[in-house]
Amino acid sequence: MLPGRIGSRITAAPLKDPSTPRPVFCYGTLMSPEIWGNTMTQFGSGLDARLPDGVPAQLMDFRRHRIIGAQYPGIIPAKGHSVRGRLTYVGNHEHVKVLDFFEGADYERTTVAVVILDGPNTGTQVEADVYVWIGGLECIGPGDWDADKFLRSQASKFTQY
Repeated sequence: MLPGRIGSRITAAPLKDPSTPRPVFCYGTLMSPEIWGNTMTQFGSGLDARLPDGVPAQLMDFRRHRIIGAQYPGIIPAKGHSVRGRLTYVGNHEHVKVLDFFEGADYERTTVAVVILDGPNTGTQVEADVYVWIGGLECIGPGDWDADKFLRSQASKFTQY
C-alpha cells in the first residue's frame, strides 16, 4: 500500500443515484459470502453484511493472478484472456465505499463491461465496477489464482485484518 493513501484509486463512472444498487464484478475473495460479510461488518457500521444477489459473469481481456505473499488475487489487462467471477449488485454507495477501503491503495476501481454467463440474461453485456491491480507488476505471481480452490479450502481461513 502506498504511504498516505487509504482506499482504492477511483476512475469508475460516477454513480447516477447513490441509493441504487451498483453492479460490481467480484473475481476473488469477495465471492465468498463469509469474507463479504466480515468485510461489511468490520468496515461498514450498520450495513447489511449479506452477500448481495449475483450471477456468474466473465470479464474479457484481463487475467487473474495470485499476488506474491498474499492469499488474494489481482487482475491486470491481458489481451485474449478472460476472468470468470460474480456480477454482484451492491446495495448502495455506502457498500461501495467499504469495498474501496477494503481493496486498498493497490487497486483501482474502474468501470468495465462484463458478460452474464447464466440465467435469463445469459449473454447480456453489463457495465460494472471492478478492482484492477495497480500495486506493481513485480508483485504478480506466475500463473492464475485458483478461485475454486480458494473458495473450497482457504476462504474460511482468510484474514486480511
